[in-house]
Amino acid sequence: MQTTKIYKTTIVFVLSILISSFSFAQEDNKWSKILKDYKIKAGVGFQVWSTYTVDQEIFDSALGDYVKVDNRLNFELHRSRFSLSGQPYPNLKFNATAAFDFVGRDALAATQGGNNNGPRGEFGLWGFYLRWQPNINSDLLHITGGFMPPQIGRESIT
Repeated sequence: MQTTKIYKTTIVFVLSILISSFSFAQEDNKWSKILKDYKIKAGVGFQVWSTYTVDQEIFDSALGDYVKVDNRLNFELHRSRFSLSGQPYPNLKFNATAAFDFVGRDALAATQGGNNNGPRGEFGLWGFYLRWQPNINSDLLHITGGFMPPQIGRESIT
């Protein structure tokens, strides 16, 4: 279990370094020309939580009662987002975002959220969309399609 946490944390760190290296490309580099021509931008965002849980209890179905667990200090990478966006043509834009959430979460901590994902994070696609504007001289029509999370709960649609 500890090895899995270290492995996943290492993946997040390596991805962060790779994404940030795009922004420090040299001007005479082939990659920097592609990044500039296609307006490709990379982004990384993290939300780190630290909590201390006191007097937590879990339900033991065998006993039919709640059982006290030890007080615990928990540090977790609650949310992380890795995004790549660009505009390869004047009328076509794209955005891809990956998520890596709840890394280091203690299932017995009293933090909210992540219950459906279990006590450990999973790397996955958070959103991907293409936006096409058929007539570049008019804002009358924009067509967007892709994979987007449902706009419910505490997620913001703005």
